[in-house]
Formats: sequence, structure tokens, C-alpha cells
Amino acid sequence: MKILKIFLIMILVFSLVPFLVLARGDKADKAGKEEKAAEEKAPEVITLRIIWENWGADFTKYLDGEWTEKYEKDHPNIKLEWLFPASWQEKEIAELAGGDMTFDVFYMRPSFLPAIVERGGLIPLNDYFAKSGVKTSDFVDATMVTCMVGDQIYAIPGGADFIGWFVNKDMLEAVGYDPDNPEINSIEDIEVINRRLAKWDDDGNLVQLGYMPIDFYQLINWGYMFGGEWYDPETQKVTGNDPANVKALEWLVEIVDYYGYEELLKLRGEYAEWSGASPDHPFILGFTAFDSNGWWNYEILQNYAPDLDYGVINFPTLTGDPSEKANWVVMGWSVGIPKGAPHPDEAWEFLKYSWYDFTAEFGALTINSPSVKKSFPRFEQLVNEQFGADHRIAKLMPMFDEMGIHATKSMPTTPAGEFFDTELDRAMEAAMSHQMTAKEALDTFTERVQVQIDRAVGK
Repeated sequence: MKILKIFLIMILVFSLVPFLVLARGDKADKAGKEEKAAEEKAPEVITLRIIWENWGADFTKYLDGEWTEKYEKDHPNIKLEWLFPASWQEKEIAELAGGDMTFDVFYMRPSFLPAIVERGGLIPLNDYFAKSGVKTSDFVDATMVTCMVGDQIYAIPGGADFIGWFVNKDMLEAVGYDPDNPEINSIEDIEVINRRLAKWDDDGNLVQLGYMPIDFYQLINWGYMFGGEWYDPETQKVTGNDPANVKALEWLVEIVDYYGYEELLKLRGEYAEWSGASPDHPFILGFTAFDSNGWWNYEILQNYAPDLDYGVINFPTLTGDPSEKANWVVMGWSVGIPKGAPHPDEAWEFLKYSWYDFTAEFGALTINSPSVKKSFPRFEQLVNEQFGADHRIAKLMPMFDEMGIHATKSMPTTPAGEFFDTELDRAMEAAMSHQMTAKEALDTFTERVQVQIDRAVGK
């Protein structure tokens, strides 16, 4: 009987084995199918490749560091790959000429965008703006206009360079000005304080001044202040010899003549770009009392002149009338999608995220003022949190943002690209060194740049 029970149990066990094996196989097969389905549902990882201007390691570290981490965290299927070539313009032109576009995002300056558009190198963004509910009126006017050719939108405004006058408080106080409220509002005020501050050594060398007038940005700014215009996009005509621009250059030449062109060149010296990112900048060395610059200048001063007691005032206007603030000039940069970009939809999401949805966060992190007007309060809040409300640059942020509210002028955007800037610099040099009169210099500038534009647009 015992043997019979064992025999029956063995029969039962062996009869169940196929079912157990089958069940285990079904379970494994089901798990395999589920794993395969999960793999099929997982989004493809896309790499967005970006060409950007090399701002230097102190600034680019925010782009390929913290901002990339934030974006990739919010977009797990996207990877950002930044390229900071020595010449971003040449790299972008080379990529367009190469045929097979491998980049998704182009950084641009106002003077460069029209030249890329003339090459057919950018995707119009009108449909993206409309589908996303983004309006051109959401942006500072002076930055939005640099992103458009006619009624076509070719880029989204990125950083807005609101320019104020950094002032050396000790130098102002030494000649009788209130360092916290110096009341320098007009060209007459500039002339007066320049003469008070000017110093020469025993050998007759100019060693100190207030306002340094010799760079082409100053002429563009004062041309607008005197009521001039530089380019008509409707007719594609250069208006550099506008009588108001001529008057502006004549005024700058008068300042130069009083102090001497060669003396001003020696005092200015050679330094790395107008932005002042150099220990040899005359403002940092204490040779000049004013520096036209954006809020990012705080970091440069912190690095090279930590003991300098500085403040910031509004850029002076023609007469000091508040209505003339409309002629303030906003510089900056924009971001577009090159024609043939491998991932245009994903690129637009990156543009909208970085320079619309979270533009205040991007600006506070990367030391750039935003172009979206409604983001200003949030931006100021973040700057206060980042630096502390008592930090002097945090206290000055509302002044910079005021420029975004009033300014309507932008750097001229023409199909001539940077040729415009180079030729204007040459015209200033010709007038200030008296090789030509102001009118002759601007007549020549207008003629030469017009030829370049006509060639660029195929006329």
C-alpha cells in the first residue's frame, strides 16, 4: 500500500512538470514582451547641437553646465551639445555652405542675422510663434525688430543688452558731484563734467577724462539721440549720412578736438573689446570716470577692480528730456534654427523654454537681461536671491530694466552684416583725424555700405 502511494505521487508530479514549465515559459515570454514594449515606447534620445559665441570660460560654463543640466532634467530625451568656436560667424556660414546641416540652433548678433537670411539659412518661426501662443509684442521692441526681416520672424530674442553708464564715484565726488546722484543727463552735462575731470601731466599728456567718445557704438547711439536713422529696411537703403547723424559726429569731433585725437587714443589704450573684459580698460585703470556697459560688467569689475566704488546712471540723452529715453539703444543677441536642422521641432522647444518660458532664470544664471517684458519682475527677484538684496548690482537692476521699457532703437540690422560696423568705425576715424569732414566721412560710409547691401540682395 505504501509503495502504491509513492507511485501515485510520482505520477502526479511528473504529470504537472509540463504545465509548470509551460507556465514558467509563458511568464518569461510575457516579461520579454513587456520589456520589448517598454523599449519600443521609450522616447528616442535626441542631441541638439548648438553653435554659440565664445563669451569666455567664466560665462560659457553656465551654458554647458547648469543650464544644460536643468534643460536635460526637464527633457530626459534631449541632450545638448554646445560648440564655442573662435569665430561663430565663420562656422555658421561654413555649415550652411556645406550642404548637410548637422546643427539645430544658431546664435546670432543683430548685424549678422540679415546676412544669414539673405543666404536662405534660417527657418521662419512665424508658425512656431503662433502655435505656441508667443507674440512679438511680448518682447522688448528694440530686440524683436532685430529678429525680423519684413513680416517674417527668423529668431527669438535672447539676451537684451541694456546699456548704462558705470561711474567712478570717487572721481565724481572729487570734482563736486553727488556720487549717488550726479545729475548727468544731457550732452551739455557731459561737456561740463569732461572739462572738470580732465587732467594732464607735466609733459602735457592727457591722463584722466570723464567720457571717452571714440568707438562706433557711441556714434550709433548719438545719431539716434540727435534724431537720425541708420537704415531703412523697407527700401533697403543706408541712411548713414542723415543730417542728424552728421550733427552727432560733428559733436563727437568737437570733443575729440578739445582733448586731441592722439591723446585720446593713448588714454584709451588697447583692450579686449568694448565690453571692457580686460584689466587694461581705462575705466578699470581709473583713467576715465564713465564706462558704457551692461550689468554683466559687475563681474569684470569684481575681478579686476574689486575696490572700485562704482555706481550706474542712465545713459544721457540730447537735452535730458524724459521723452528722449525712447532713443536709447538696446543691443543684444538672438537665437534661430538653421535651414535643414535635423530636429527643428525640438530646437523650437529649446528656444521657447530658454528665452520665453524660463528666460528670467536663464538671464539670472548667465548674466543676461531677458527680452520678455513680463519676465522683468521675476528676473529682478532672482538676481536679488542670487547676489543678495544688498549687493550693489542687485540694487541697480531696476535701472537697467527701465531701459527695456523705454528704449525703441536697436543696432542697425542690414544685409551688409559686420561690414556696416567696420565701415562706420572707419568713418569715425577719418572724421576724428580730420582726413575728412563728418559729412564726407558719412557720405563715403553710406555709399560703400549701400554697394555691399545691393550686392548681397542681388541688385
